[in-house]
Formats: sequence, structure tokens, C-alpha cells
Amino acid sequence: LRPPFASEEIKIDDWIKVMQCGIRYYLSLGDQRIVDKFFIIRPKAEFEVGRTTLGGLLALGYSVVVSFKRTSRTVKRDQLLIAAETIDSLNESFLVLKGPSRKIVAAEASNLGIKGPWITKSYLEMILESKGVPRVNTPPPVSSTLLTDSQEKKIAVPKPIRVLTDRVANLDDFVQPWTRSPPKKFDQEPSLGKWQFIPDSSSRGNIQLAPLPDSYDLDRGLLLSVQAIQAVLETKGFPVIVGIGGPSGSGKTSLAQKMANIIGCEVISLESYYKPEQVRDYKYDEYSSLDIALLTKNIKEIRNTHKAKVPCFDFEKFKRNGFKEFQVSEECGVVIFEGVYTLHPAIRKSLDLWIAVVGGVHSHLIARIQRDKNRAGFSISQNEIMTTVFPLFQQYIEPHLVDAHLKIQNDFDPVLSPESSPFVLKSTKQVSYAALFVTLHVSIGLSFFPFYLF
Repeated sequence: LRPPFASEEIKIDDWIKVMQCGIRYYLSLGDQRIVDKFFIIRPKAEFEVGRTTLGGLLALGYSVVVSFKRTSRTVKRDQLLIAAETIDSLNESFLVLKGPSRKIVAAEASNLGIKGPWITKSYLEMILESKGVPRVNTPPPVSSTLLTDSQEKKIAVPKPIRVLTDRVANLDDFVQPWTRSPPKKFDQEPSLGKWQFIPDSSSRGNIQLAPLPDSYDLDRGLLLSVQAIQAVLETKGFPVIVGIGGPSGSGKTSLAQKMANIIGCEVISLESYYKPEQVRDYKYDEYSSLDIALLTKNIKEIRNTHKAKVPCFDFEKFKRNGFKEFQVSEECGVVIFEGVYTLHPAIRKSLDLWIAVVGGVHSHLIARIQRDKNRAGFSISQNEIMTTVFPLFQQYIEPHLVDAHLKIQNDFDPVLSPESSPFVLKSTKQVSYAALFVTLHVSIGLSFFPFYLF
């Protein structure tokens, strides 16, 4: 997608990439690759967004300039992944090796007998060059000829949902809620909040954690969440059921995994509770898409018997493919549920600790849209962006975050912190798919549909 202010000076870094894979949409801001000799170092800059986000961006003036289909078949061993990828617009296949270090990737390339030539250009750059664009760093002319006969003539995208209100604006509307304001910057190290308990006739043991009044950054939030779990274990006993909620791209999953690594517990995603019929109708980002009855039943079973049969969802076939046995060990005594709607009143009432996470790349996208519109000579309010690009968050998610026991504002940017970026080697060298199984295993076939807005 190219921004509304498209001109000759616009570089690819100003574009937005949206990728569809099955029912999921992923978004990244610009081309964030680092090229070092033959290697591509690619920060993990993609984050999942709702199905209305793409339609919202188009409604705000972004335009599709390039769209192509990438089909990928992969084999994986440990942290090494090899993919045979085909790009329809180029009518060409590529061999891609990805791994956590330059040494591991280079060694596997040598084992496969591949010595190059290596390609450091992105698929987008190659497509633009094949269309005769003179300068890769500038956008192509706005033209439908960029789409080839092998591509879809019409890109079907969900329409944005605009949330209207009859309220008369007052001064409170111009005050940023904590869910949208930038994280606080402290000149001095602040004192961390202390957890206390307050009476609550509806909760387990007739007491619950008292919400902390302030919001914290991700690092302090991680420390406070672990301290909260310890306080609940000591006061209410085992098991402790934690819920982490917030918008897509805010850092919920990252926080959940960091907590799980420290505590030694398991994380259950609310995506496991999708209803197949809702997913097939592309209504998976709505609250009604969740099997709340089964989720509530599982939480109750974990509470009473410390075990449950948790569903497994197949996103390729859009259906539930069985259940897995889950048990909370007495040694750990904790389980974490994470998802967009985890702090919905119908779910959180059964949980011991409510954690809300906002910010992250979710906030970075809002800032990018405001910048793009300002460059185009238009003023746009954050509220208009929210109602167009993140309507479900504003209407159905954000109101439930204010009651969280712990509020976290995540300012982490994976592009600016590429410490875990994979190293990539890409070649047109043809290697049979069966030959890859000599040293690798586990096969997955995926199709990706990136389209760039301008």
C-alpha cells in the first residue's frame, strides 16, 4: 500500500505491506531488511491485524500498487527453515534458507551443495524491476498494468466499519485515555506499585487484587505481573488463572511467553476457541467468533480439577481438529490465557489476574497514518483513525481494559530492536523438494498474498 501523499520522492520504506495467509492478515511498516553481503537480515516486523484494518487503510486514501501471490513449501529442523517459494508475478521459484545465525545458514547451504548465486533483493523490488520501473526506491506510476493476467483482477477486502456516536463532544474527549497515550518517560527510577487485596463477594475467596492506578512499561509490567502471581498464590492458593488482553500487535503474546518462561507455566490462546462456522465466514475477529461456553467450561475445570481438554484449531482447514490434555502442575500452579477479548467481562470474571497491554506496533501504525495524512495536507484525528482502522478495538475491546489490575503500555519496536532477526539466503538454484528431507523434516504448505498500499 502506498500512502495518500504519493510522489516521486516516496520511498518503499514509506509503503505499508499487508499479507493475507488463510484467514489471517499481517501488517508491516515499510521494507525493514538489512543486507550484508549475501545475507538478508530481516527483523520480525510483522504483526497480526483484524480483517477490517486493510479496508480501513484503503478508506483513508492508501492505494494498492503491487499485489502478488507467494506460495511456500517449507521443511524445518530445530531453528533452521528451508522454503521452496514461487512468486506468480515473476513466474519463478526460489530457494530460501532462514536461521538464527549466519554460520548455521551458511553451513546448511554448503550441505545442500548451494554456492549461489544469492539474491538480496526483495520480491517487491524484483517485481518493480520486471515492470520497467527505473528507480527501485521510488514507487511505480499509478497504473493497473502492474497486475498481471495471472493475478486476481479485483482484490476483495473487507469494508471498514465506522463507529458513529450521537454524543456531543466535550473537553474529556480531547484527553488521551491511557490506552492511546504514549508510555510515560521517567527521569528517575519510579517506585513499583505494591499489590493489595480488596473485598469482593463475586471472586474466589471473597477477595481480589486491587488495580494499580498507574500504567507501566513492558519491563516493569513483567516484574509486577510475576509479583502479582506470587501474591495470589500466597493469598488464594493454587491454581492462579491469568488473563492478558489488548489489541493485535500490542505485545500480548510476547508478554505471555516472557511470563511463562519465568514462571514455568503454559499459555493458552483464545484463538483455540474459534467457532469453525465463524472463521469460514471471516468473522473471526468478532467476540461472537469465540466458543465462550467451552472456554468457561475449561476455566472452571482448571479451577476445580486442575486439568481440562483444550481445543486445537486448524487455521488452514478452518476447523477444530481435536483436543489436547492440559494440566496445571502443583509445582507451577499457574496458567495464562491471552487474546484480544480475554478481559471481556464474561471471561475475566473467572480469572484471578487481569493484565491489559496496549501500544507496540499497534500505536506505531496510528502514528504512521497521522504522519502520512499530514504530508498529504490533511488533518486527521486519532479518533477518526481508530473508528476506521481499528473499529472493533474502540467499540468492543478498549472499554474492558480500563478495569485491569495491571495496565502496560508497550513501547517496544521490533524494527528498532532487531536482536532476534533471522539470517536469510535466497537463490534461484533448483533443489528438489524431496532432496531437502535428507537432513530436514516437517513439511508445511502455505500461500501468502502480500499487497502494498500507496
